[in-house]
Amino acid sequence: MTPANAATDTQPKPPWEMTRAEWWKEWETTQIDYTGSQGATPLGRVNSCGGAKSAADILLARMSYLKMNLPDQPLLDGMSLAEAQREGTVRGARHRDVIREAIEQGRCIPPHVLAEYEEATT
Repeated sequence: MTPANAATDTQPKPPWEMTRAEWWKEWETTQIDYTGSQGATPLGRVNSCGGAKSAADILLARMSYLKMNLPDQPLLDGMSLAEAQREGTVRGARHRDVIREAIEQGRCIPPHVLAEYEEATT
């Protein structure tokens, strides 16, 4: 590892610098295992000691980061978010939403990422 690569090896890319494939790969690592396997997650067992943050808390924070804290959206027009949550018809933010938000915020988005969403830049 060279000093120039040191920061990229320890710091994750911001979501607006990730390609769609990179973003989805990161998103998949945030999914909590609810299968009853002792709270196993990609980060290990969920901490039930109450000391440090649990793995679930860490994963939820990572989800929020990847979504740029964008809220979930109802799938059906005219439905409030609360109604959609009760009905189970909610869509979480996607990479496309993150790129649109980053554009609105004036973030520097790599050209190869923008190329995946030409319609978002017009």
